Amino acid sequence: MVLSVIIVNYNVKYFLEQCLLSVYKAGSNIDMEVIVVDNNSTDGSTAYIQRKFPRAGYHVIKENLGFAKACNYGLQLSQGTHILFLNPDTILPEDSLEKCIQFLDNHTDAGALGVRMLDGSGNFLKESKRGKPSLTTTFFKLTGLSSLFPRSAFFAKYYLTNIGEYQTSAVDILPGAFMMIKKNVLDITGSFDEVFFMYGEDIDLSYRIQQAGFKNYYLPEVSIIHFKGESTQKESFRYVYTFYKAMSIFVSKHYKGSKGAIYRFMINAAILLRYLLSIINKIISKIILVIKRLIFPGKQNGLLHTAGPLVLTGSPETIANAESIVKDAGFSVIMPEEETTRTTKQTYTVVYCEGERMSFGQIIKQLDETNPCNAMIYARGSTSIVGSPGRNKRGETISYPGSPF
Repeated sequence: MVLSVIIVNYNVKYFLEQCLLSVYKAGSNIDMEVIVVDNNSTDGSTAYIQRKFPRAGYHVIKENLGFAKACNYGLQLSQGTHILFLNPDTILPEDSLEKCIQFLDNHTDAGALGVRMLDGSGNFLKESKRGKPSLTTTFFKLTGLSSLFPRSAFFAKYYLTNIGEYQTSAVDILPGAFMMIKKNVLDITGSFDEVFFMYGEDIDLSYRIQQAGFKNYYLPEVSIIHFKGESTQKESFRYVYTFYKAMSIFVSKHYKGSKGAIYRFMINAAILLRYLLSIINKIISKIILVIKRLIFPGKQNGLLHTAGPLVLTGSPETIANAESIVKDAGFSVIMPEEETTRTTKQTYTVVYCEGERMSFGQIIKQLDETNPCNAMIYARGSTSIVGSPGRNKRGETISYPGSPF
């Protein structure tokens, strides 16, 4: 058994750094290869990652091929019996890969597997499990009926909220952020359809796995962090158009006749509505940003816009390294014992420091238990700190000022 971990990178070197550190910890007891496909990044990812992770196969493509093509490129280079397509903005607990492989091997009907995902603040990501796209599913989602009846198997098919967050179950759609698939299943179904540039390719592949007679499983026993939004702001029209365009491609591919025509009309109407909402949201966001800069001048470093000091917690042997990074970047630091109440804690950004006395799994567990929490993560051996204030916001990073990497 060999696990091939395929990661597509595009201008997120610091998130990729933390991701790889967690991947190698999770794969320490299994036969694993890591393949990174770089979609022509311009942020110095190649030099930064190759220097820090010489074991990883790092392959640079001279143009941005999109997610599906880049994943397929990595798949052609792989030797694994199990394939994990993984986003670079993820953090895995140490026991995650072994548990997933064991589950797939113990379920002969399984074709693919997804896990329980949390955003950077510890909130459960509902897209960890989804239902098959259909006319009624989309209608219930757009009209809000799925939210009104979250426990209904009829109305709540979009995010399958009728299936418990902690309930292991066969589901229709798995997210491409963490998608482990048996290689012999991909030999039957084929991999991602390259007609999808970004978004929709995971829905299409999940659908084809089901059509081939296999099941897609949701395994909540494993929880990971998926920071979200580090390279795409979900409130932007570019995201709205790209996402719904992908859905239109899926509908054209799998739904014919009048049903497909009605479905595409609904999608186009949703694009127009989201476009109008994105304009309003963009205006409001700019106003808020201007106010923040007026109130908290000098506290913007790179992508980080935190108003208060940083609280460092976790492994003592790594706290000192994290403290050096944040202080050099111009932020004030307080220690955990200076906090007094849970309410006070929420005014700070907590930096969880991974190391000998705090594992990635323990960090994920703490985030899960204290959400919502303004949090960032520092992994032992890294030169950066990463986080995300919410699923719809850009990711945040802190690194040494003036670093050549």
